[in-house]
Amino acid sequence: MVQPTRNTIIILTPAFPRNEKEDWWVPSQQLLVRSVKQQFPELHIEVLPLLYPHQTTNYEWHECQIRPIHGLRFSKLLRPLRWRKVWQAMNIVRQKHNVMGILSFWCGESAAIGHWFGRRHGIRHISWICGQDAAGSNQFPKYLRLRSTELAAMSHFLADNFARNHGVKPAYIIPNAIDIHSFPSSAGDKRDIDIAGVGSFEPLKRYPLWVELVAKLREAIPDISAIHYGMGVEQERCRQLIEQYQLQQHCVLAGPQPHETILRALHRTKILLHTSRYEGCSTVCLEALYAGAKVISFCYPFQQEVSNWYVVKTKEEMLARALELLKDKETDYRSTLIHSMDGTAREMMRLFGVTAGSAPLPALANNA
Repeated sequence: MVQPTRNTIIILTPAFPRNEKEDWWVPSQQLLVRSVKQQFPELHIEVLPLLYPHQTTNYEWHECQIRPIHGLRFSKLLRPLRWRKVWQAMNIVRQKHNVMGILSFWCGESAAIGHWFGRRHGIRHISWICGQDAAGSNQFPKYLRLRSTELAAMSHFLADNFARNHGVKPAYIIPNAIDIHSFPSSAGDKRDIDIAGVGSFEPLKRYPLWVELVAKLREAIPDISAIHYGMGVEQERCRQLIEQYQLQQHCVLAGPQPHETILRALHRTKILLHTSRYEGCSTVCLEALYAGAKVISFCYPFQQEVSNWYVVKTKEEMLARALELLKDKETDYRSTLIHSMDGTAREMMRLFGVTAGSAPLPALANNA
């Protein structure tokens, strides 16, 4: 048997881009993976996506090895076969490389496999709690009984929710962040988009309410300009509402667009209206702030107050705050940086004993 030599982190995730152009898939997670590789080029990264992409051919992504499982080919009754495929793939990696740690995205199926594989082979596993996995509807934490030192939450909001719903407080806060290197220059950009929305048209995001608010704002600002980027099940309903409110000349549903296009639009945006009823730590809110836009939302992930991020409780408050900002000619659209993904990548790798400027440590014993 060949002695494993390369220090490696295994990453388990439900989905991952099938190529470097698919930058809309799990954006926070792919930004973290890319930043880890940039910060620690000597570290080998193996990503195992359970469900997407729909292929089983391995490929390289930003110098990381991707081993897709294509788990959707197995029905719910055959889920153990999917788990077996993941386990086999992880064993292949373990035989070839020195696996220092296992990182799973969301405390769900990925965390279950990572937890048991790590326990079997004495490899530390960390689950990054990213959103709805902190909610009470998630059944995996109840059966896994993970210790706090195996859990890292994307925000204090998620850590508190996870503790309240599952009885375990995550030991670590590893914040969501943005890649500041991917932002275009804002020099000379005109703020000609009054209201922006970015995200999937899922019921949780409440984008019909977003259209309704744009319609209300138009009553006070007749030439209002609004644009939304994304796709999903409620897209057609929102399109019908735009016609109902006669907003065709004021509200554009641009569909899914490359990340670069969205960042350029945020530099032209005055307000990002984020109507979601639940949010762990929204990437687009962080990006909008860094692009100089204001953010108005119902959810807030931080313990401290953040400049240019306004939190409201009702749609009436959201409407009033948006109208106040749009009417104020002195509104200052100044860039606000909360977290950079470079820092988040370093904090995450520190949990596995990997630190910047030093050689990686041997694999940690699984004490979680």
